[in-house]
Order: sequence, then structure tokens, then C-alpha cells
Amino acid sequence: MGYGTVIAGLVVVGMIIISAHITFQSEFDTATTIADNTRNIREVSYNIAKMQLTVTSANIINGTDTVAVTVENDGNEKILLSDYDNIDVISQYTSSGSTYANWNKYTSSDVASLNANEWTNVSIFPDSINPGIFDPGEELDIMIKIPGVGSADTCWIQVTTPYGKSSAQMATIP
Repeated sequence: MGYGTVIAGLVVVGMIIISAHITFQSEFDTATTIADNTRNIREVSYNIAKMQLTVTSANIINGTDTVAVTVENDGNEKILLSDYDNIDVISQYTSSGSTYANWNKYTSSDVASLNANEWTNVSIFPDSINPGIFDPGEELDIMIKIPGVGSADTCWIQVTTPYGKSSAQMATIP
């Protein structure tokens, strides 16, 4: 046997080892990614199961385009002030035979400074456990500015958590 055959054999063996390493590494990376994603799915599912809101009242304030809504956190998960941007407040109302639907954006401004289709938190009651955090068992009072709702025939409000749990109620018309 000549040196050429030995060198060719070593090159083939080296390529087999390199190929096996690349294959093993890619399979390991894939398995790690799948495990991480499965863990993330479990965490999100757990948070969805723990979070629940109930709209307990919704009232149009007489003579204004403002709706006062009370939401109870009857789940097991607190909602931080930083999560309010991810809470969806949807309104739908009818006036003179026309239907209007709005997504209302959260703003941290006070009620007097609300712009059209915005909502803000007014108070949390009783806010004794973690002040400023919407804890389980507490009620969040919000105000929504909805142009034209003051003359509405019907008004429906839906509040949806960052994890997709929602509650809705028809607003009381004065």
C-alpha cells in the first residue's frame, strides 16, 4: 500500500468524523430549541389559566362621551401598570341606526385629558396589598372617552387581558 492510499483513507475518515460532528451538533441545537419553546408554551398556558377579568359594571356618564367601567380581577395573577398597554378595551355602540366600533388605547393621563378612543385607570379598590398593582380580588375603575357615545342607543364594552381572557358587558344608558 502506498502513501496515497493511506492519505486518502485518512481524508475519508476525517470527513466522516466532521460530518458526524456537524450532524450531532445540529440535532442537539434542534432539540434544545424544541425544549425551550415547549417550556415557553407551558409558561404562557399557565399564565392564561391564572388570569381572569370580569366587567362588573359599565355606565355612560350622563351628558358626556365618557364611559365608566369597573373591572374585577377574579383570577390568580396580578396585572402590573406596565401591562396596561397590552389590555384591549373594545367598545361598540349604536346611535340613530348606525353602529360604531372602536379599539380604545391606554393612556396614563388623567380623565380630563383623555383624547378620543383612549382609556385610563382611575382607581384600584381595595388597593392594600401592592399599591398601584391590579391584584386578584381588587376592582379597577377605568374611564373611556368614546366620541358620540353620549347619544348612543346601546353600548357594549369588552376588556381583554394581555393573555387573551376577556369579559364584556352592555353599558347602562342614562
